[in-house]
Amino acid sequence: AAEEAAKMRAEAEEAAKKEAAAKQKKDDEDAAAKKKEEEAAAAAVAAATKKADEEAAAKQKKDEEDAAAKKKEEEAEEEREREEENRKADEEAKLKAAEEAAKRKAEEEAAVKQRAEEAAAKQKAEEEEVQKKEEAAAQEAAKRRAEEEAAAAKQKEVEEAAEAAQRKVTEEEAAAKRKEAEAAAADAAKKKEEDEEAAAAKDKAEEEEAQRARVKEEKRRLAEEAERVKEQEVALMQKLAEAREEAAKQESAAMKARAQEAEAKLLEAQSKSETLRSEWRGVGMRIEEVYPYKVLQIQKTVSEDGRENASQVKVGDVLAGVNGVATQRMSLEEVKDLIIGPPGTMVTLTMECGQAGTRRDVTLQRHWEIDEDELDPLGIRLLAKAAIGVVDGVQ
Repeated sequence: AAEEAAKMRAEAEEAAKKEAAAKQKKDDEDAAAKKKEEEAAAAAVAAATKKADEEAAAKQKKDEEDAAAKKKEEEAEEEREREEENRKADEEAKLKAAEEAAKRKAEEEAAVKQRAEEAAAKQKAEEEEVQKKEEAAAQEAAKRRAEEEAAAAKQKEVEEAAEAAQRKVTEEEAAAKRKEAEAAAADAAKKKEEDEEAAAAKDKAEEEEAQRARVKEEKRRLAEEAERVKEQEVALMQKLAEAREEAAKQESAAMKARAQEAEAKLLEAQSKSETLRSEWRGVGMRIEEVYPYKVLQIQKTVSEDGRENASQVKVGDVLAGVNGVATQRMSLEEVKDLIIGPPGTMVTLTMECGQAGTRRDVTLQRHWEIDEDELDPLGIRLLAKAAIGVVDGVQ
């Protein structure tokens, strides 16, 4: 019984050990499974987190692209609106310029018509004065004819007296009488010829004096008209230079339209004075074709007091202004239009010299029209040097 009990205790202990080992194994397997499940869950969470981050990044990128596209569309729309506003402003400026041009043209036509009527009235008065002089000349001629007829009658009486005397006196006395009559006739004819020559000379002198008066008056009128046109052109040039300067600073459509309007007014005024401008002259020098306008050649300049080539302007000087108008925003043709004017009138040039750019005003007399033939070969040499930036040693 004791052995059986011991055996049963041993089997019980063996069974307990096996059960404990089996339980330990199951606990180990459960722990391993739980750990594996936790690792799977952690991997799933990491994968989900990564996917969520990728989706969030993709969504953010798409939102940024959409925002950029929307901003680009808004900027394009604003640009279209600005272009439309500029176009409307340009159209309004052109319309306004056209209306003002039509108004000025109507005023100019009225002024031309008035001047034509005044000229016609003046011409009519001159024709009436000439007619009066012709009538006076006709009366004078009639008077001379009457005197000639009286002289002829007197001559006839003398001849008749001579014939009567011839019958009463000797042949010698008759010959003397005829000689005296012939002398008297010659004297009368000579006096008649002298009177006719004096009258013709008087008429010619009066006509020449009247013609000189008309020419003098016409020259005075043309000089006044040329001075008025030149003053108007200088004022328009000043407005154009100011408008271009403002447009260069602000770069707005309104400023550009203002500059274009000023240029249109200048061209319109110049087109109306082409006949006068054809007689205008310069000051006897040549400048570069682009800004800065360096002096390339001096043919002959005349100062305000009449001196020639008095060293007021030198080759290499820069033409910075004409009559107070800056040349920086002006083309070569516009600068030339500022310089030229009626021969004998004065123009003030603002010259820069030296590297320091010292400025001085020089007043010259308009007297010259540059002859292109006189520029060769000197002009070609100067222009070639100007192309590389050197003119007679001046950099």
